[in-house]
Amino acid sequence: MHERFRNERERGSACNGSDILAEYQGKLQLIRNKLEILQRKKFRAAGVCIILVGLLIASIFVHSLPYSLRLLSIPSFLGLSAVLWVYLHQRTEVSRLARLAGFYERGLDRLEANWQGKGHSGSDFARIHHLYQSDLNILGNGSLFELLCTTRSEIGAERLASYLLDKTTTTQALSRQAAPVQSRFHVSCPGDPGNAGCSTAAICGWACSQTASCCVAASCAA
Repeated sequence: MHERFRNERERGSACNGSDILAEYQGKLQLIRNKLEILQRKKFRAAGVCIILVGLLIASIFVHSLPYSLRLLSIPSFLGLSAVLWVYLHQRTEVSRLARLAGFYERGLDRLEANWQGKGHSGSDFARIHHLYQSDLNILGNGSLFELLCTTRSEIGAERLASYLLDKTTTTQALSRQAAPVQSRFHVSCPGDPGNAGCSTAAICGWACSQTASCCVAASCAA
C-alpha cells in the first residue's frame, strides 16, 4: 500500500499547480462560451413557442378567420410540439453546463486560495468535547472540512466529517489518501463531474457489493 501510494504521487509530480490552474481556466471559459450560446438558443426557442401558441389559439378560437387560416392550427400544433421539445432539451443542457461550470469555479477557488466561506462549513457535525476539532480547525468557516468538502449529499458530508473526527488505522488512512491521487487523472471522464460524481448504477453496485474497499468509498464520498 505504501509503495503504491508513492508511485501514484510520483506520477502526478510532473503536473504543477500552474498547469492545473490553466487547464481549469480554459475548461471553465469553454463551458461559459457553450452556456452563452445555449442561453441564446433557448431564448429564441421560447420566443418561437410563444408565437406558435398565439397562432394556435387564434386559429382555434377566432371564428371570424377564413377556414384556410383556421387550418393553421394543425401545423402550429406540430411546430409547437417540436420547438417545445427543443426548448426543454436546451434547458436541461443549460442546467447541466451550469453545474459543470460551478464545479470548475469551486476548483479555481481552491487553487487560488479563495475558498474560505464559500462552501459547507460542517458546523452541523460538531461534537461536544471533541479532543481536537476546535484546536485544529476541523469544522467551521475556513476549516479543513470546508476545504475538502465537495460532496453533493448530506450522507457524503457526514462521511467526510467522520473521516476527520473519528479514530482510524494507518491502513485506512493510506487508502483514503490514495483515492484522490487515483481519481485526479480522470477529471475529464465522460459523465461530467458537475453532472454527478458517481453514477446511480455505480452507487447501487457499490452499495450491493460486500467487497467494496475503503478506497472506493472514500472516492465516492469526496
